[in-house]
Amino acid sequence: MVENVIIMAGGEGRRLRPLTETLPKPLMPLLDEPVVGMTLRLLRRHGVRRATLTVCYRAEDIRHALGDGSAYGMALRYEVEETPRGTAGSVRDAAQKMEDTVLVLSGDGLTDADLTALWERHRAGGAEASLVVKRVENPGEYGVCETDADGRILRFAEKPGKDARPGSLVNTGIYFLERSALERIPTDEPYDIGRDLFPAMLAAGAKLQALETDAYWCDIGNPAAYARAQGDLLAGRVALPVPGLRQGGAILGRGCSLAPGVRIEGRCYVGSFARVDGGTVLGAGTVIGSGATVGRNVHLENACLWAGVQVDGGAILKNVVVIPQTGHRALQRMVSTGGKN
Repeated sequence: MVENVIIMAGGEGRRLRPLTETLPKPLMPLLDEPVVGMTLRLLRRHGVRRATLTVCYRAEDIRHALGDGSAYGMALRYEVEETPRGTAGSVRDAAQKMEDTVLVLSGDGLTDADLTALWERHRAGGAEASLVVKRVENPGEYGVCETDADGRILRFAEKPGKDARPGSLVNTGIYFLERSALERIPTDEPYDIGRDLFPAMLAAGAKLQALETDAYWCDIGNPAAYARAQGDLLAGRVALPVPGLRQGGAILGRGCSLAPGVRIEGRCYVGSFARVDGGTVLGAGTVIGSGATVGRNVHLENACLWAGVQVDGGAILKNVVVIPQTGHRALQRMVSTGGKN
């Protein structure tokens, strides 16, 4: 497996606001695990022992949450962008001392892709850069690739909107980059991988290869996608471990408490030391974060409560994320996820 790994974790997550006003996008909790933590566990599964994270927005929050990486069996290093340098610029700086192929991943994507098999395909293809791609029905908000019969990328369009054809191949934010590709990135200006680097490489005649995957992948770029990713984890659509005791359709964390009379009516998650009072209904897609408390006779459906949130008795919450505001339990905010997961 490739030894040089960079995780891009510097973005502001503007489409996820207000969820990202107090928490950076890579730390968005998925069943109490930060999304970037799931990426680290996937890397560890494939034998990776160290990685570098490029951080900018709320960088100290990410450092504090992940530390030296020992909780994930990893050794982590941080490349801090004092001013935004673009995705390509930040990767270039983080890779200065890396001599061989670099694996780059987005810190805000949930995937169970077979990274080892993809690495072997990259090596066999002889490309200067390989992009892991997937077919999606609504590709307009992603980087869209057009390839020949051998998987060589002919054209690349970043977020083409309505011009993209349903079922097109889209960029998942997972790349294998050779040293020659990194050396194409200028040092005197912000530079983006999808918007700048790949089109420039194609224009120069460089070989870019698409590695199509049918693995699970979700970019948690907006509240609806964030809710969908949690629903997919609950439904077992993602081949990643979810800790907790399984009881019927529920996954129960350590020390959580469900009072008599709580009804579980679909797949749901209750985090460590959370408390749910009697008469409450936990409908499909319910996620209750660690230490949260839910009063009596509450109805939850496709609702996500972040850690420490309090819900008063009698509330009905559907298709929302409830987050603490400014860190105080008394101040909370509800964010619509736009419908059923």
